[in-house]
Amino acid sequence: MGYTRLAEIVRELQNGGAEAETPVAVIHGTSDGSSRAAYGTLLTIEKEVQEKQIPMPAVIVVGDTVRLPE
Repeated sequence: MGYTRLAEIVRELQNGGAEAETPVAVIHGTSDGSSRAAYGTLLTIEKEVQEKQIPMPAVIVVGDTVRLPE
């Protein structure tokens, strides 16, 4: 699952040319309609996920799509 490889995904995106300030969201949704999410950038998302204790399974969203709820 991608979430368990978050550090590797972040590193590969940066190695591929993505900027450190690229927005990222890691979102956990549940069958009861509740959800938990961490928002950050490629530079900060790993720390945000740890601090917010986002459980698995989760979806990783990268890019400007993360900003749509704003």
